[in-house]
Amino acid sequence: MTLDLEGQLWNVVEFQHVKPGKGPAFVRTKLKHVLSGKVVEKTFNAGVKVEVAIVEKRDMQYLYHDGDSYVFMDTATYDQINIPESTITKVIQFKTNLSFNDYLNSYRIEFLINKLKSTPSWFDFTIEAMALKSGFANRVTFNNALKKIKGQKPSELIKEFKNL
Repeated sequence: MTLDLEGQLWNVVEFQHVKPGKGPAFVRTKLKHVLSGKVVEKTFNAGVKVEVAIVEKRDMQYLYHDGDSYVFMDTATYDQINIPESTITKVIQFKTNLSFNDYLNSYRIEFLINKLKSTPSWFDFTIEAMALKSGFANRVTFNNALKKIKGQKPSELIKEFKNL
């Protein structure tokens, strides 16, 4: 069960209804924050109403970026929904401790590494062509991201995988 407490979503991990000999009954809970994973214990007086959140998990496919949001498609129903960029950024930061750009760039670099491992013809491309084919806007952005994430220059990375 997921609760909406003060605008935050919490999964109920455990709960116990307690009726002491003296005083009113209460419910002791252990709650886990949906985004951050933080676990807290919270006590509710018996009879207190809490908002139950309806949470659906669906397989979605990213389609495209549209202004300040991203468009995803439900793979079962083909319904399309817009998710604000700020929401996606918050989720990525909570789950990975990376900024959105660093998260995206790490996937681009992994894509490049997989291509270098599996497709020898990629070694024939210029560094700029490799950067563009991996989703980077230009060579400078690629160089900076690679240095930040892997601690290497593009030529060092290429040399490392060319010698495998």
